[in-house]
Amino acid sequence: MTTAIQTSVAQELQSIADANGGVLKPEQVVEFAKDPDTALHNQFTWDDTRAAREYRLHQARNIIRVSVVVVGSKTQNVRAFVSLKSDRIKPGGGYRQISVVMSDDAMRGELLRDALADFKAIKEKHEKLQELRAVFDAIDEADEKFSQNTEQPKPEQLSPFGALLSSVVADRSTQVTATKHKGTRY
Repeated sequence: MTTAIQTSVAQELQSIADANGGVLKPEQVVEFAKDPDTALHNQFTWDDTRAAREYRLHQARNIIRVSVVVVGSKTQNVRAFVSLKSDRIKPGGGYRQISVVMSDDAMRGELLRDALADFKAIKEKHEKLQELRAVFDAIDEADEKFSQNTEQPKPEQLSPFGALLSSVVADRSTQVTATKHKGTRY
């Protein structure tokens, strides 16, 4: 999307929000975008057959995202599959089993870099919330620690969550279950 289109889309979204008391709802955006003379119009797939297929792919991704692995007898769950950035840039994308990713140093390092990028994006989105300053400082510290480290970090260098993910590899009695999250349909 070009900068001019981004600007037009942002202006149209603001206009919709202004017309609705400052609240922007997806239904209102779709209704507005039905007009082919709007910048928003070309941001949607209007061919219903193609849109239905794309939506089913979106639903499949959601199902994959909520599939979790129960680690041994522990009560904590972790995702059964993860999407690495290198897989997402390939046509069709894809997901890998977390146990495979965590047992391969290169993939594990990529997952860590992806996670840090996600955390930095969250920090950028919410950095005006000073109440989260300690969280943002921890993100910066982790990013600095692992970007300076030429070797892949060891599980003991990770947070408790990272250590839990590492235990998936060590625990051969891992069971895969699907957990339905509130609001998720499948």
